[in-house]
Amino acid sequence: EKAEVEIFPFPGGDVGRGSGKRRKVVVEGGVVGIILDARGRPLILPDDNNERKQKLIAWFKALDAYPEKLYEMCAG
Repeated sequence: EKAEVEIFPFPGGDVGRGSGKRRKVVVEGGVVGIILDARGRPLILPDDNNERKQKLIAWFKALDAYPEKLYEMCAG
């Protein structure tokens, strides 16, 4: 499904239109719905490929985004 949402950033925050400015966008939900990642930027990921992979998998697991079987396949 699609929906129009209006994003109100925290004071000094930027959602793509400049510091503190609101933004209206049309979003489309996917398999896990709509995920809004409001962590600071830039995201710090490990340089090591295996550590980075494990970090991303941990985030997906925290969201219960995919079936456990998929993570088992990725572990190999």
